Amino acid sequence: MATLVGMALIAATVVVVLVRPWQDVARIGLGHRADRPSYEIDARIDPRTGNVRGELTVRVPADVGGDKLRFRVVPNAEGYDADFRLGRVTVGGEKTRPRLDKALLVVARGSSGGTTVTMSFRYQVMEGETSPLASLGLLPSDRPMVAGLLARYDTGISLGHWYPFLIADGAAATPELAEVGDVGSAPAADVRASIIVPKGFQVISGGETKDRTAEGNSVVVDERASGIRELSLVVSDRLERTTREEGGVEVNVWAPRDASTHATEVAAMTARGLGVFEENLGGYPWPSLDVVQAPMPPGVGGMEWQGMFWVGSEIFRGTMPGVPEQFAEVLGENAGLEDVREFTVVHELAHQWWQGMVGVDQATHEVVDEPLAQYTTCLYFAKVRPTDWKTVCDRNVSMNYRYMRTMGEDDAAADRPTSAFGSDKQYAGVVYGKAPNFYRALEKEVDRLAVVAGLHRLVQERSGELATPDDVVTALQREVPTEKRAEVRALWRHWMAEQHGDTDVGTKLLP
Repeated sequence: MATLVGMALIAATVVVVLVRPWQDVARIGLGHRADRPSYEIDARIDPRTGNVRGELTVRVPADVGGDKLRFRVVPNAEGYDADFRLGRVTVGGEKTRPRLDKALLVVARGSSGGTTVTMSFRYQVMEGETSPLASLGLLPSDRPMVAGLLARYDTGISLGHWYPFLIADGAAATPELAEVGDVGSAPAADVRASIIVPKGFQVISGGETKDRTAEGNSVVVDERASGIRELSLVVSDRLERTTREEGGVEVNVWAPRDASTHATEVAAMTARGLGVFEENLGGYPWPSLDVVQAPMPPGVGGMEWQGMFWVGSEIFRGTMPGVPEQFAEVLGENAGLEDVREFTVVHELAHQWWQGMVGVDQATHEVVDEPLAQYTTCLYFAKVRPTDWKTVCDRNVSMNYRYMRTMGEDDAAADRPTSAFGSDKQYAGVVYGKAPNFYRALEKEVDRLAVVAGLHRLVQERSGELATPDDVVTALQREVPTEKRAEVRALWRHWMAEQHGDTDVGTKLLP
């Protein structure tokens, strides 16, 4: 996810916050392994009314889940106003009585081996908030930051976290969701979804479309995905596709017809980013990548899913919430809107590695994936913009912390559950603004090549699994000289567990 909290001051200050060895690799995802869960989903979705009805079958391997299978049910969370209804639930073909408490569903396993859980559900997706003031974070919202990721807009319906998904072993499982931050915590899995939508609508997902069949006034779309954590969807009748191939990956950018020029530009940014990240972090595993212009909830500029990411409508067009597009050229380079767009696109792309391949319990260890997405986006700019990358990085990383302090929020430890942050501004300032500088500080101690080698090792060792802060530190330690290994952990503690932001990052918004 890319946050926009710091953009509230743009209007007043004109400062913006916020060799290819893999080309021959078979891009088949991380999955089709018997020891991973698999989902079969049959759903009917009406983007005009927001009505969603689904039948879900989850095959759970013997070594996954324990005695109590835990599912995250975001449509039933407080603030989503979805009127969620859970139907009949079976385990191993036998009807069972699960416990549904807000966003947590617990189902007794019933046996020690592999099993199959089936359930039906229905709900109505709420309308998203699209006020410019809300988008800037100036209009209070009574909904969680991520609520708008499951919402309908005039351009269609955004469906993130839209079906009950397994919570990975060891991940947090509380009934309530934090007011800030992401909520992903699913294990890698295979997914097959049969989606029925009204005729004329496109189904865009993080998977591959295997078939589209007309049935009267409806269309049945068969979507498949391998080794993903969740299958997200956008259903729309207003988006058109711009396609570009990069190193064997089909990059599909979806946007309204009047944004076709922007779509071409975003496709080029995404392709460049794929090249940089594959060279430094390892191969992108899926055969395609979908980038979608989508309305974003207050405080959010973009959102990542496996095989797919969304970019907020204004940022996609190089403007900002509440500012007409024709004024973007007037603001021009002084506002840095083009840099904000490219930084957001590449940040969300980076999540294909951080929270895509390398999973994270985001409610507990968001300090892992968001700072890594920020830092590796800075690596991208260092490669493609070697003369001014530090300025771009500072504006889109450290400025979040300075804005937070300007707004009167206190520094805090970054390595904490998202529920422990006092506000969205503090969360953005500490996690997106301060914490990524750990990697810059480590570069000064051991050089960039060692840091990148450590991150590459992390991808190799933890792909398909969940990573913890200790996993990150250990992977980095193994790529630095022996005498520097203690320094890696000391620096992590300094930047992630302690409060030195005012000294390390600074508090002045302007020079």
